[in-house]
Amino acid sequence: MRVLLIGVGTVGESIARLAAAHPWCEAMVLADYDIARAETLQAKLGDADQFAVEHIDARDGEAVAALARRHRSDLVMNAVDPQLVMPIFEGALEAHLTAPAPVPPRLVVGRLMTDAEVRAMNVDDMLQGARDTMTVSRVYGEPIERNGVMLIPAADIMGGGGGGSDSTNNGGGGFGVSARPVGTWIIRGDEVTWEPAIDVNRMALRGMVVAIVFLLVVRSLVKSFARRG
Repeated sequence: MRVLLIGVGTVGESIARLAAAHPWCEAMVLADYDIARAETLQAKLGDADQFAVEHIDARDGEAVAALARRHRSDLVMNAVDPQLVMPIFEGALEAHLTAPAPVPPRLVVGRLMTDAEVRAMNVDDMLQGARDTMTVSRVYGEPIERNGVMLIPAADIMGGGGGGSDSTNNGGGGFGVSARPVGTWIIRGDEVTWEPAIDVNRMALRGMVVAIVFLLVVRSLVKSFARRG
């Protein structure tokens, strides 16, 4: 399958890394508004023939269509902001993409895997994908520079995975990753400061706890005064 991947940030890079390990990925175009970022990912993947690099403005549906036609793409994959879904969809529709390859049976939701499919799973590859996902590039986001000030967003990454197999190569495994923003490093010249992120959910929870404690105290005081009266 020939894929046009639009957006090579954290999500797009993960998609490209996972696809690179599978034979179904004949070619994947790494398209991004920031072509330098696409070139960096291409260098990491190490195969310029399989992973071509292109500049794209995802707001331009006609540009998406033209790029898909030029590379004879079978699939256009959106890895950018959800607000750009429509121009990308319209571009893919205009390009008259070929029908995608059938979904492998082992990926059909609700269907049990056969013994042969389980034996074909490569647990080591799956765990390597988990390790690649939980890297420092996921902890620290892409630096943002404006008017001489650089911002480096940071996140708290947690995850785990596991798997195994027996002597007859029957095996399986899985992994999960979660992340939450924790703050931003602010660099102004030689000065570096840390600005913590505001966790709205945590603040709301603390507010609820404070409110409950306050109500319990008030009720206790009312009961106390009532007994005295």
